[in-house]
Amino acid sequence: MKKEIICNSVGGVGCGLKRVLDLIGGKWKILILCAMDKYGTIRYGELRRVIAG
Repeated sequence: MKKEIICNSVGGVGCGLKRVLDLIGGKWKILILCAMDKYGTIRYGELRRVIAG
């Protein structure tokens, strides 16, 4: 079975995973995405209440 190359090198130029992590990485983005997944569209004040910290 032939292995498919995902990236030229992990985290290197053209690595799709690195691009995704650069977009959603950061202190609050994952928590915001999780809250939006659970509650759908919510107002900013509600979002602040549902995210601890």
